[in-house]
Amino acid sequence: VTGATIDNQALIEAVNANSATANVSFTVQNAPELIVKKKASSASVRPGEEITYQIEYANIGTAPATSVVIEDVLPLNADLVAVPTGAIQQGDSLIWNIANVPPGNQVYSLSFRMRAQGSTQDGDVIGNSVSITSAELPNAKTASVDVKVVNAILQVSKTVSRAMASPGETLDYTIKVDNLGHTAANSLVLEDQLPPYVTLTSASNGGSESGGKVTWSLGTLAAGSSASVTAKVLLDGVIPNGQVLNNIVQARSTGASAVSPNVPVKITSAPDLTLSKQVQPSSAKPGDSVVYTITYGNQGTDIATDVLLTDQFPPQLDFVSASNGITPAGGLLTWDLGDVATGVSGTLTVTGTLKNSVADGADIINTSTIGETQPPSTTQLNPRSASATVTASNLPRLTVTKS
Repeated sequence: VTGATIDNQALIEAVNANSATANVSFTVQNAPELIVKKKASSASVRPGEEITYQIEYANIGTAPATSVVIEDVLPLNADLVAVPTGAIQQGDSLIWNIANVPPGNQVYSLSFRMRAQGSTQDGDVIGNSVSITSAELPNAKTASVDVKVVNAILQVSKTVSRAMASPGETLDYTIKVDNLGHTAANSLVLEDQLPPYVTLTSASNGGSESGGKVTWSLGTLAAGSSASVTAKVLLDGVIPNGQVLNNIVQARSTGASAVSPNVPVKITSAPDLTLSKQVQPSSAKPGDSVVYTITYGNQGTDIATDVLLTDQFPPQLDFVSASNGITPAGGLLTWDLGDVATGVSGTLTVTGTLKNSVADGADIINTSTIGETQPPSTTQLNPRSASATVTASNLPRLTVTKS
Protein backbone atom coordinates (compact mmCIF):
# COMPACT_ATOMS: atom_id res chain seq x y z
CA VAL A 1 0.00 0.00 0.00
CA THR A 2 1.37 3.41 -0.94
CA GLY A 3 2.74 5.13 2.18
CA ALA A 4 3.14 1.94 4.22
CA THR A 5 6.45 1.54 6.10
CA ILE A 6 8.24 -1.77 5.93
CA ASP A 7 10.82 -2.52 8.65
CA ASN A 8 13.48 -5.17 8.39
CA GLN A 9 15.85 -6.28 11.21
CA ALA A 10 18.90 -8.48 11.01
CA LEU A 11 20.43 -10.31 14.06
CA ILE A 12 23.86 -11.84 14.43
CA GLU A 13 24.86 -14.09 17.41
CA ALA A 14 27.96 -16.02 18.43
CA VAL A 15 28.81 -18.27 21.47
CA ASN A 16 31.79 -16.23 22.37
CA ALA A 17 30.55 -12.74 21.54
CA ASN A 18 27.71 -10.41 22.14
CA SER A 19 24.82 -10.46 19.64
CA ALA A 20 24.19 -7.50 17.28
CA THR A 21 21.20 -6.24 15.31
CA ALA A 22 20.63 -3.87 12.41
CA ASN A 23 17.37 -2.29 11.25
CA VAL A 24 16.28 -0.79 7.92
CA SER A 25 12.91 0.56 6.87
CA PHE A 26 11.42 2.03 3.71
CA THR A 27 8.15 3.48 2.60
CA VAL A 28 6.30 1.85 -0.26
CA GLN A 29 5.91 4.18 -3.31
CA ASN A 30 3.62 2.76 -6.03
CA ALA A 31 3.98 4.54 -9.46
CA PRO A 32 2.92 4.07 -13.08
CA GLU A 33 5.41 3.16 -15.84
CA LEU A 34 4.27 3.73 -19.40
CA ILE A 35 5.70 2.06 -22.50
CA VAL A 36 4.84 2.67 -26.15
CA LYS A 37 5.64 0.90 -29.44
CA LYS A 38 4.95 1.77 -33.08
CA LYS A 39 4.37 -0.53 -36.07
CA ALA A 40 3.61 -0.08 -39.77
CA SER A 41 1.65 -2.48 -41.96
CA SER A 42 4.55 -2.69 -44.42
CA ALA A 43 8.22 -1.79 -44.48
CA SER A 44 7.78 -0.23 -47.94
CA VAL A 45 5.06 1.49 -49.91
CA ARG A 46 4.53 2.81 -53.43
CA PRO A 47 3.48 6.40 -54.08
CA GLY A 48 -0.27 6.64 -53.61
CA GLU A 49 -0.57 3.47 -51.53
CA GLU A 50 -1.89 3.30 -47.97
CA ILE A 51 0.00 2.55 -44.76
CA THR A 52 -1.72 1.39 -41.57
CA TYR A 53 0.09 2.50 -38.42
CA GLN A 54 -0.48 0.75 -35.07
CA ILE A 55 0.39 2.22 -31.68
CA GLU A 56 0.70 -0.17 -28.73
CA TYR A 57 0.97 1.13 -25.18
CA ALA A 58 0.76 -0.27 -21.65
CA ASN A 59 1.27 0.63 -18.00
CA ILE A 60 3.72 -1.85 -16.52
CA GLY A 61 3.98 0.13 -13.24
CA THR A 62 2.20 -0.39 -9.93
CA ALA A 63 -0.19 2.57 -10.00
CA PRO A 64 -2.63 4.00 -12.52
CA ALA A 65 -1.44 6.56 -15.05
CA THR A 66 -3.85 9.46 -15.27
CA SER A 67 -4.43 12.16 -17.87
CA VAL A 68 -2.52 10.15 -20.43
CA VAL A 69 -1.76 11.94 -23.70
CA ILE A 70 -0.63 10.06 -26.80
CA GLU A 71 0.59 12.31 -29.60
CA ASP A 72 1.50 11.04 -33.08
CA VAL A 73 3.37 13.48 -35.32
CA LEU A 74 2.16 12.86 -38.85
CA PRO A 75 4.75 12.64 -41.67
CA LEU A 76 4.75 15.51 -44.15
CA ASN A 77 5.05 13.28 -47.23
CA ALA A 78 1.92 11.25 -46.49
CA ASP A 79 -1.73 12.25 -46.12
CA LEU A 80 -4.10 11.17 -43.36
CA VAL A 81 -6.91 9.05 -44.79
CA ALA A 82 -9.32 9.71 -41.91
CA VAL A 83 -9.16 10.87 -38.30
CA PRO A 84 -9.50 7.70 -36.23
CA THR A 85 -12.19 7.29 -33.62
CA GLY A 86 -11.20 8.75 -30.27
CA ALA A 87 -8.51 11.01 -31.68
CA ILE A 88 -8.42 14.68 -32.51
CA GLN A 89 -6.23 16.31 -35.11
CA GLN A 90 -4.25 19.36 -34.10
CA GLY A 91 -2.10 20.69 -36.91
CA ASP A 92 0.19 17.88 -38.03
CA SER A 93 -0.52 15.70 -35.00
CA LEU A 94 -3.09 13.14 -33.89
CA ILE A 95 -3.82 13.29 -30.15
CA TRP A 96 -5.56 10.79 -27.91
CA ASN A 97 -6.55 11.94 -24.40
CA ILE A 98 -7.01 8.95 -22.06
CA ALA A 99 -8.24 9.54 -18.54
CA ASN A 100 -6.72 6.48 -16.90
CA VAL A 101 -4.47 3.59 -17.84
CA PRO A 102 -4.47 1.03 -15.02
CA PRO A 103 -1.35 -0.95 -14.18
CA GLY A 104 -1.05 -4.52 -15.34
CA ASN A 105 -0.19 -6.63 -18.31
CA GLN A 106 -2.87 -5.22 -20.59
CA VAL A 107 -1.55 -3.91 -23.92
CA TYR A 108 -3.74 -1.31 -25.62
CA SER A 109 -3.76 -0.57 -29.33
CA LEU A 110 -4.60 2.38 -31.57
CA SER A 111 -4.44 2.56 -35.37
CA PHE A 112 -4.86 4.97 -38.26
CA ARG A 113 -4.26 5.03 -42.00
CA MET A 114 -2.13 7.30 -44.18
CA ARG A 115 -1.50 7.44 -47.92
CA ALA A 116 1.95 8.09 -49.39
CA GLN A 117 1.82 11.23 -51.49
CA GLY A 118 2.00 10.76 -55.25
CA SER A 119 5.01 13.06 -55.43
CA THR A 120 7.17 10.79 -53.29
CA GLN A 121 10.13 9.25 -55.06
CA ASP A 122 11.86 5.92 -54.95
CA GLY A 123 14.11 5.87 -51.87
CA ASP A 124 12.17 8.50 -49.88
CA VAL A 125 11.45 7.69 -46.24
CA ILE A 126 8.10 8.28 -44.54
CA GLY A 127 9.04 8.73 -40.90
CA ASN A 128 6.45 8.62 -38.10
CA SER A 129 6.91 9.06 -34.34
CA VAL A 130 4.64 8.82 -31.30
CA SER A 131 5.01 9.96 -27.69
CA ILE A 132 3.14 9.15 -24.46
CA THR A 133 2.92 11.17 -21.22
CA SER A 134 0.75 11.27 -18.13
CA ALA A 135 0.19 13.54 -15.17
CA GLU A 136 2.65 11.44 -13.21
CA LEU A 137 5.16 11.04 -16.07
CA PRO A 138 5.60 14.35 -17.87
CA ASN A 139 8.79 13.20 -19.57
CA ALA A 140 7.60 11.52 -22.75
CA LYS A 141 8.37 7.99 -23.82
CA THR A 142 8.69 7.81 -27.61
CA ALA A 143 8.72 5.32 -30.45
CA SER A 144 9.09 5.68 -34.20
CA VAL A 145 8.94 3.68 -37.41
CA ASP A 146 10.17 4.38 -40.93
CA VAL A 147 8.52 3.23 -44.15
CA LYS A 148 10.57 3.33 -47.33
CA VAL A 149 9.04 4.53 -50.57
CA VAL A 150 9.75 2.15 -53.44
CA ASN A 151 8.91 2.81 -57.06
CA ALA A 152 10.01 2.04 -60.55
CA ILE A 153 12.54 4.50 -62.02
CA LEU A 154 12.29 4.43 -65.79
CA GLN A 155 15.07 5.46 -68.15
CA VAL A 156 14.38 5.37 -71.88
CA SER A 157 16.79 5.84 -74.77
CA LYS A 158 16.49 5.73 -78.54
CA THR A 159 18.91 5.20 -81.40
CA VAL A 160 18.49 5.41 -85.17
CA SER A 161 20.28 3.56 -87.94
CA ARG A 162 21.53 6.77 -89.58
CA ALA A 163 21.77 10.40 -88.58
CA MET A 164 21.50 11.60 -92.21
CA ALA A 165 19.16 10.12 -94.78
CA SER A 166 17.64 10.79 -98.17
CA PRO A 167 13.99 10.63 -99.26
CA GLY A 168 12.80 7.10 -100.02
CA GLU A 169 15.27 5.44 -97.65
CA THR A 170 14.45 3.28 -94.61
CA LEU A 171 15.23 4.15 -90.98
CA ASP A 172 15.49 1.62 -88.15
CA TYR A 173 14.74 2.96 -84.67
CA THR A 174 15.71 0.99 -81.51
CA ILE A 175 14.12 1.92 -78.18
CA LYS A 176 15.47 0.66 -74.83
CA VAL A 177 13.81 1.13 -71.45
CA ASP A 178 15.50 0.38 -68.10
CA ASN A 179 13.91 0.06 -64.67
CA LEU A 180 16.44 1.51 -62.23
CA GLY A 181 14.04 1.49 -59.28
CA HIS A 182 13.48 -0.87 -56.37
CA THR A 183 10.19 -2.35 -57.51
CA ALA A 184 8.59 -3.57 -60.72
CA ALA A 185 7.20 -1.19 -63.32
CA ASN A 186 3.63 -2.34 -63.87
CA SER A 187 1.49 -1.67 -66.96
CA LEU A 188 4.54 -0.39 -68.83
CA VAL A 189 3.73 1.41 -72.09
CA LEU A 190 6.05 2.96 -74.69
CA GLU A 191 4.72 5.67 -77.01
CA ASP A 192 6.62 6.92 -80.05
CA GLN A 193 5.15 9.92 -81.88
CA LEU A 194 6.53 9.50 -85.38
CA PRO A 195 7.90 12.61 -87.11
CA PRO A 196 6.38 13.88 -90.36
CA TYR A 197 7.43 12.46 -93.74
CA VAL A 198 7.65 8.85 -92.48
CA THR A 199 5.45 5.75 -92.74
CA LEU A 200 5.71 2.85 -90.31
CA THR A 201 6.44 -0.42 -92.09
CA SER A 202 6.96 -2.72 -89.09
CA ALA A 203 7.22 -2.71 -85.29
CA SER A 204 8.47 -5.44 -82.97
CA ASN A 205 6.82 -6.76 -79.81
CA GLY A 206 3.29 -6.15 -81.03
CA GLY A 207 3.73 -2.41 -81.55
CA SER A 208 0.81 -0.78 -83.34
CA GLU A 209 0.35 2.64 -84.95
CA SER A 210 -2.60 5.00 -84.73
CA GLY A 211 -2.65 8.64 -85.71
CA GLY A 212 1.10 8.66 -86.23
CA LYS A 213 1.82 7.27 -82.75
CA VAL A 214 3.34 3.81 -82.25
CA THR A 215 2.40 2.13 -78.95
CA TRP A 216 3.91 -0.89 -77.24
CA SER A 217 2.23 -2.47 -74.16
CA LEU A 218 5.03 -4.31 -72.36
CA GLY A 219 3.28 -5.37 -69.15
CA THR A 220 5.59 -5.65 -66.13
CA LEU A 221 9.29 -4.80 -66.11
CA ALA A 222 11.10 -6.10 -63.02
CA ALA A 223 13.39 -3.88 -60.99
CA GLY A 224 16.88 -3.87 -62.52
CA SER A 225 15.62 -5.18 -65.87
CA SER A 226 15.43 -3.69 -69.35
CA ALA A 227 13.44 -4.21 -72.53
CA SER A 228 13.97 -3.20 -76.17
CA VAL A 229 11.69 -2.70 -79.15
CA THR A 230 12.28 -1.66 -82.75
CA ALA A 231 10.40 0.27 -85.42
CA LYS A 232 11.13 0.48 -89.13
CA VAL A 233 9.92 3.50 -91.11
CA LEU A 234 10.04 4.51 -94.77
CA LEU A 235 10.87 8.10 -95.66
CA ASP A 236 8.62 9.90 -98.10
CA GLY A 237 9.87 10.33 -101.65
CA VAL A 238 9.88 14.12 -101.38
CA ILE A 239 11.28 15.88 -98.31
CA PRO A 240 12.81 19.37 -98.30
CA ASN A 241 16.58 19.37 -98.21
CA GLY A 242 17.92 20.09 -94.71
CA GLN A 243 14.66 19.07 -93.00
CA VAL A 244 15.36 17.66 -89.52
CA LEU A 245 13.10 14.85 -88.32
CA ASN A 246 12.93 15.03 -84.52
CA ASN A 247 11.75 12.06 -82.51
CA ILE A 248 11.32 11.27 -78.80
CA VAL A 249 9.76 8.36 -76.93
CA GLN A 250 7.76 8.38 -73.70
CA ALA A 251 7.74 5.48 -71.26
CA ARG A 252 5.11 5.29 -68.52
CA SER A 253 4.04 2.77 -65.93
CA THR A 254 2.01 2.88 -62.74
CA GLY A 255 3.58 5.75 -60.79
CA ALA A 256 6.57 6.34 -63.06
CA SER A 257 7.38 7.91 -66.43
CA ALA A 258 10.34 9.03 -68.53
CA VAL A 259 11.06 10.71 -71.87
CA SER A 260 13.99 9.92 -74.14
CA PRO A 261 16.37 12.55 -75.48
CA ASN A 262 15.60 13.75 -78.99
CA VAL A 263 16.98 11.63 -81.82
CA PRO A 264 17.27 13.86 -84.92
CA VAL A 265 17.69 12.72 -88.50
CA LYS A 266 18.77 15.30 -91.09
CA ILE A 267 17.43 14.94 -94.61
CA THR A 268 19.70 15.44 -97.61
CA SER A 269 17.73 15.79 -100.84
CA ALA A 270 18.28 17.50 -104.18
CA PRO A 271 16.50 18.16 -107.46
CA ASP A 272 17.51 16.20 -110.56
CA LEU A 273 16.60 18.15 -113.70
CA THR A 274 16.32 16.19 -116.94
CA LEU A 275 16.30 17.48 -120.51
CA SER A 276 15.81 15.85 -123.91
CA LYS A 277 15.35 17.20 -127.43
CA GLN A 278 14.01 15.91 -130.77
CA VAL A 279 13.71 17.50 -134.22
CA GLN A 280 11.39 16.86 -137.17
CA PRO A 281 12.33 16.37 -139.92
CA SER A 282 15.92 15.22 -139.56
CA SER A 283 16.67 16.44 -143.12
CA ALA A 284 15.24 19.65 -144.64
CA LYS A 285 15.34 21.71 -147.82
CA PRO A 286 15.47 25.49 -147.84
CA GLY A 287 12.09 26.85 -146.88
CA ASP A 288 11.11 23.66 -145.04
CA SER A 289 9.65 23.96 -141.58
CA VAL A 290 11.77 22.54 -138.76
CA VAL A 291 10.17 21.80 -135.36
CA TYR A 292 12.22 21.18 -132.21
CA THR A 293 10.52 19.50 -129.23
CA ILE A 294 12.14 20.06 -125.82
CA THR A 295 11.09 17.91 -122.85
CA TYR A 296 12.16 18.72 -119.29
CA GLY A 297 11.42 17.33 -115.84
CA ASN A 298 12.54 16.95 -112.23
CA GLN A 299 13.27 13.39 -111.16
CA GLY A 300 15.00 14.38 -107.90
CA THR A 301 13.86 14.39 -104.28
CA ASP A 302 13.54 18.14 -103.83
CA ILE A 303 12.03 21.10 -105.65
CA ALA A 304 14.13 22.77 -108.32
CA THR A 305 13.87 26.52 -107.72
CA ASP A 306 14.08 29.47 -110.14
CA VAL A 307 14.63 27.24 -113.14
CA LEU A 308 15.64 28.77 -116.48
CA LEU A 309 15.54 26.85 -119.78
CA THR A 310 17.44 28.40 -122.68
CA ASP A 311 17.69 27.51 -126.35
CA GLN A 312 20.34 28.89 -128.71
CA PHE A 313 18.31 29.35 -131.87
CA PRO A 314 20.35 28.30 -134.95
CA PRO A 315 21.33 31.17 -137.31
CA GLN A 316 20.69 28.87 -140.31
CA LEU A 317 16.96 29.06 -139.54
CA ASP A 318 14.46 31.84 -139.72
CA PHE A 319 12.51 32.02 -136.44
CA VAL A 320 8.80 31.30 -136.69
CA SER A 321 7.47 30.65 -133.18
CA ALA A 322 8.16 29.20 -129.72
CA SER A 323 6.04 27.98 -126.83
CA ASN A 324 4.60 30.61 -124.50
CA GLY A 325 5.18 33.34 -127.10
CA ILE A 326 8.91 33.51 -126.40
CA THR A 327 11.06 35.24 -129.05
CA PRO A 328 14.84 35.20 -129.43
CA ALA A 329 16.95 37.91 -127.80
CA GLY A 330 20.40 37.91 -129.36
CA GLY A 331 19.57 34.51 -130.80
CA LEU A 332 18.72 33.10 -127.34
CA LEU A 333 15.29 31.83 -126.31
CA THR A 334 14.72 31.89 -122.54
CA TRP A 335 11.87 30.34 -120.54
CA ASP A 336 11.51 31.21 -116.85
CA LEU A 337 9.99 27.99 -115.47
CA GLY A 338 10.00 29.11 -111.82
CA ASP A 339 9.95 26.21 -109.33
CA VAL A 340 9.74 22.70 -110.78
CA ALA A 341 8.46 20.22 -108.22
CA THR A 342 9.57 16.62 -107.99
CA GLY A 343 7.88 14.47 -110.61
CA VAL A 344 6.79 17.44 -112.74
CA SER A 345 7.58 17.48 -116.46
CA GLY A 346 6.79 19.71 -119.43
CA THR A 347 7.22 20.15 -123.16
CA LEU A 348 8.21 23.20 -125.24
CA THR A 349 8.45 23.61 -129.02
CA VAL A 350 10.48 25.86 -131.29
CA THR A 351 9.66 26.26 -134.99
CA GLY A 352 11.81 27.73 -137.76
CA THR A 353 12.38 27.49 -141.54
CA LEU A 354 15.61 26.55 -143.26
CA LYS A 355 17.30 29.47 -144.99
CA ASN A 356 18.15 29.30 -148.71
CA SER A 357 21.78 30.12 -148.03
CA VAL A 358 22.52 26.95 -146.12
CA ALA A 359 24.96 24.68 -147.91
CA ASP A 360 23.87 21.24 -148.85
CA GLY A 361 24.80 18.65 -146.26
CA ALA A 362 25.35 21.18 -143.47
CA ASP A 363 24.45 19.93 -140.03
CA ILE A 364 22.39 22.42 -138.07
CA ILE A 365 22.86 21.73 -134.34
CA ASN A 366 20.41 23.19 -131.84
CA THR A 367 21.22 23.03 -128.11
CA SER A 368 18.97 23.67 -125.09
CA THR A 369 20.13 24.06 -121.48
CA ILE A 370 18.25 23.86 -118.16
CA GLY A 371 19.36 24.72 -114.64
CA GLU A 372 18.48 26.37 -111.35
CA THR A 373 19.47 29.98 -110.74
CA GLN A 374 19.92 32.33 -107.81
CA PRO A 375 18.14 35.56 -108.75
CA PRO A 376 18.96 38.21 -109.69
CA SER A 377 21.68 36.18 -111.38
CA THR A 378 20.59 34.25 -114.47
CA THR A 379 23.57 31.93 -114.41
CA GLN A 380 22.38 28.35 -114.49
CA LEU A 381 23.74 26.14 -111.69
CA ASN A 382 24.78 22.61 -112.61
CA PRO A 383 23.12 22.94 -116.03
CA ARG A 384 21.94 20.01 -118.13
CA SER A 385 22.02 20.22 -121.95
CA ALA A 386 20.40 18.41 -124.87
CA SER A 387 20.90 18.81 -128.64
CA ALA A 388 19.21 17.83 -131.88
CA THR A 389 20.60 17.99 -135.42
CA VAL A 390 18.92 18.60 -138.76
CA THR A 391 20.84 18.18 -142.05
CA ALA A 392 20.38 20.61 -144.94
CA SER A 393 19.61 19.05 -148.31
CA ASN A 394 19.31 21.74 -150.98
CA LEU A 395 20.62 20.03 -154.17
CA PRO A 396 18.09 19.35 -156.91
CA ARG A 397 16.70 15.86 -156.88
CA LEU A 398 16.18 14.34 -160.31
CA THR A 399 13.64 11.66 -160.87
CA VAL A 400 13.13 9.53 -163.93
CA THR A 401 10.24 7.41 -164.99
CA LYS A 402 9.85 5.07 -167.90
CA SER A 403 6.81 3.64 -169.48
